[in-house]
Amino acid sequence: MGLRENSKNERGSLGNRRNGMKKMLAMVLATGGFAVASLIVSTLLETRHAAQQAEQQAAWQAEKTALEAALVVAKDCHDVECARTRRGVVGTCETVARCAR
Repeated sequence: MGLRENSKNERGSLGNRRNGMKKMLAMVLATGGFAVASLIVSTLLETRHAAQQAEQQAAWQAEKTALEAALVVAKDCHDVECARTRRGVVGTCETVARCAR
């Protein structure tokens, strides 16, 4: 082999290494981009889920408060009716109006 052929082979292998490095760099950048995109999407979904959960929690608290208030009224009305029945008094308009609130 002559000097010229030897330098050609070295240039060829150097070119192959550069192409390999370019491909590797492209793969690393693509992988990094995918990881960043995944992180962004994950954060957005987590934020959306937290907002939905807070909304549902608020709705549940409102419903629970209304149900507890209705229960207090129902117990109070029941106690009034029981007391009137024991005394022999049948329910009056006042009792009905009070229970309707």
